[in-house]
Amino acid sequence: MTGSLKDRLVIPVQDYSFDAFHNFLFALYTQIILLIDRWHILDALPSGWPRPCDLTELYQLTDQYGCLTLRDRIGRHLVRESSHSELVYQTYDPNGFAAHFPDLREMFFTRFKEVWNKTGNGSAFAMLIENMSGREKEHFICLLAIGLVELQYETEFRS
Repeated sequence: MTGSLKDRLVIPVQDYSFDAFHNFLFALYTQIILLIDRWHILDALPSGWPRPCDLTELYQLTDQYGCLTLRDRIGRHLVRESSHSELVYQTYDPNGFAAHFPDLREMFFTRFKEVWNKTGNGSAFAMLIENMSGREKEHFICLLAIGLVELQYETEFRS
């Protein structure tokens, strides 16, 4: 190798896992994103492919380095594959992952709205609440109430 370390760009990788960085670099060069987070498929991956990683970590990494096309593909997958309860938490919990990313939060809100309208004004969410208890139930109901206010606002003032 020629050149000194001063001549090279060094990117610190301390904030992310090896698997997330491996997926990030793999996606940069191939445009292939492993939109899976299940370890049971490891044997089926071709040699040299990265292992599955936490997709929220990969989303954050692609956002930090300004790879918006990759970030948005991961975001669409996260939204599409989220459960009804994840839609509520990601859209309205200030401590949720999507709270740090307005574009992602907006995608979660759009999906929440679609699911709410498709499930007969929230019948699926009512079943979720029935299966919860204690503080989890209280927290979820508060978040869902915020969501209903936002849906009402959107219906009345944006149409």
